[in-house]
Amino acid sequence: MFHKIKNPNTVVYNTLLTILILSLIIAIYSKPVRLNSDNSRYYNSIYKNNNLIFFNDQKCKTCKVLKPARSKHCKICDQCIVFFDHHCVWINNCVGKGNYKWFYLFLIMNVIVLTYATIISFNLIQTIVNDESIGYDEFENFQNELILFLICGLLDIVVTWFAFESFKLVYMGMTTNEQQKWFNIHDLIHSGELYTDNHGQYFEYLPNDDIFLGMNMNDNRPIPVRKEQLTLVRSTEELKNIYDLGFWDNLRERLS
Repeated sequence: MFHKIKNPNTVVYNTLLTILILSLIIAIYSKPVRLNSDNSRYYNSIYKNNNLIFFNDQKCKTCKVLKPARSKHCKICDQCIVFFDHHCVWINNCVGKGNYKWFYLFLIMNVIVLTYATIISFNLIQTIVNDESIGYDEFENFQNELILFLICGLLDIVVTWFAFESFKLVYMGMTTNEQQKWFNIHDLIHSGELYTDNHGQYFEYLPNDDIFLGMNMNDNRPIPVRKEQLTLVRSTEELKNIYDLGFWDNLRERLS
């Protein structure tokens, strides 16, 4: 197809494609930091619990090690991953501390290559249509280029959206794994069921049973407190995300 347009920049495209393939290979084989009995204490001293979505003295039921905040046991890899984000099916690997940078490189290179391919395929169609020696009304003369343009364009939209969502999480100071936990907290606030005390502890109120529970879902024991002793959390702005250090520091934390 490249012979149909002037200055196709094949060197540029092949270079980008090579970097994309290399980033994919590195992302596949670059393993995140795995939690074990030897490093558990160290990472527990770095990643503190906020007693809202992460809690003290939580042991992995499978690995039997003390889990720091932001870690998770991946059922697919059967390993506890430090600073866990998600298990990516495209690289068949967990994304966590130690390999964020390679996952982000792979993601960015996908956006660049697909955007470049979309532009090139569009130029191919324009060249064919404007070529007076070819009947532009003859669909078969550019149907391959049109299919390529549609495929690359649609994939580009999907991957760009995914990249935007990934970096939005960086901006918000949360991981993919933590996002749903925070959504659940926000739902409790909007329904008027999240309370706090003077010591910074949070409680979930069950109006049907008129009881309070702690935020740790692994402990369903009622907490012996009364509404008069607690303060209703009325807005998400009243909550402080201790893991949000600001966009650049959040990004630096992932890339380190």
